[in-house]
Amino acid sequence: AASEAAAAAAAAGASDEAAQLRAQLAEAREEAEMLRGSEAMARAAVQAANADADAQRRAAAAMATTVAQAQERSEAAAAAATAAKQAALAELAAAKQAGTAAQDAMRKRANEAVTEAEARAGKQIEAALEAAKTATARAESAEAAAAA
Repeated sequence: AASEAAAAAAAAGASDEAAQLRAQLAEAREEAEMLRGSEAMARAAVQAANADADAQRRAAAAMATTVAQAQERSEAAAAAATAAKQAALAELAAAKQAGTAAQDAMRKRANEAVTEAEARAGKQIEAALEAAKTATARAESAEAAAAA
């Protein structure tokens, strides 16, 4: 009877551990969702930076057009406008590249966190189930011994 009680306590402990592991998995999933939210915020920031760079490029192009119209015969003004436009385009390209890299890094981190959490939880759940099987087998052995 004592070994039956011990086996029942072990099975209850394994069940509690499985419940804790499920809670940990839920927490890991919430954390992954928060990381995905951070990724969305980063994407929005990149879009804002791209829009700002585009507006700057358009402003530079508009100024270049105004300067060119005002000083059609001035080659120096046309060269300055071209240089400003190229600088704005280079800035836009750099901002897009940096934004893409940030998105990729955050997406990779979120995916790794989910994968690691799921793997940990899976191993822990398997261990808890194995402990429950062992406890059940011990309880059955104890019952058989008690019956004999």
